[in-house]
Amino acid sequence: MLLLSEKKVLVIVSILLALVILPQLTFAAPQLKGIEWYQIQDGEEVKVNFVTPNVPYKVVLDIHSDTQTKAHVEIRADIENWPDVVITTKDVILQPGDNRVEVNFIYYLKSWSENGDNPYRGIRGVFAKVDNLYDVSSVSDRFSTQAEVGLSGYYWVGLRMYVNGVEYDPDDYAPVYGGDTVKMNGKLYKDGSPVAGFKIRWIFVINAETSYSYTNSAGYFEKVTTAPDWSKHGMCGDKGRYYAIQAIDSNGNIVTSWEYKCTYKCETTPTPTPSPTPQAEVTINDVIGYSAVGGMLAIGLYLLRKYV
Repeated sequence: MLLLSEKKVLVIVSILLALVILPQLTFAAPQLKGIEWYQIQDGEEVKVNFVTPNVPYKVVLDIHSDTQTKAHVEIRADIENWPDVVITTKDVILQPGDNRVEVNFIYYLKSWSENGDNPYRGIRGVFAKVDNLYDVSSVSDRFSTQAEVGLSGYYWVGLRMYVNGVEYDPDDYAPVYGGDTVKMNGKLYKDGSPVAGFKIRWIFVINAETSYSYTNSAGYFEKVTTAPDWSKHGMCGDKGRYYAIQAIDSNGNIVTSWEYKCTYKCETTPTPTPSPTPQAEVTINDVIGYSAVGGMLAIGLYLLRKYV
């Protein structure tokens, strides 16, 4: 009969213990249980199922984890012809149990075209990626679980800005002086067609003063304003927004947004040049003349004293 050495016995026992204990120590990978998208409107969070470029958003992810672990979250633009564009990232520490992870972002993207071409062509949407919780190439799965949402589909066409009749691109930072007449116009499209009867919100740079207009049957809109005196607001020489425009749907959601930009110009009053201080000039002739007069006065005083 063969007897096992103590060393062999210990090895066998260790292997058996490992086979029993290891399965109990195996933890499932973190699981994405839910995701929601919120558009931030005047400080309020409104749940939506699309993303509008140039507008603030918050995405909320519910992630379950068996252990404390680190997770890397990315918000990406889904580009049909790779690579995708990373909009923002966030590293978080997941605790055992359910975790609520919030990520704020803005997808900055030109939202207007010159002639009606869709500026969003080639962009499927925006999605959230958490480490390797799901395959980034599984587009249909992402849309079905709302891990990805599409863009709104609305965009601007032919935006123009006129300062006293002179035409500018809205991104040219046109020079605008106080009292100038500024006209802004353009068209609103969706998926290649003009949109009629849609509300346009105008937001002025000073105090965020707000007004509204509506698109006509061709999707056209415009606003004519008189520029203020920028010097009263300490803005002379700066560059920035003149007006922001937002298209607002029937639910109050912002479906596209852009800005008309300008340079805040102020009239400068030339500083008057002081007149030169007159300089006294004494010529040789002046000296001779003064001397002759002085001599004559001296002679006259002498004669007065002698004969009077």
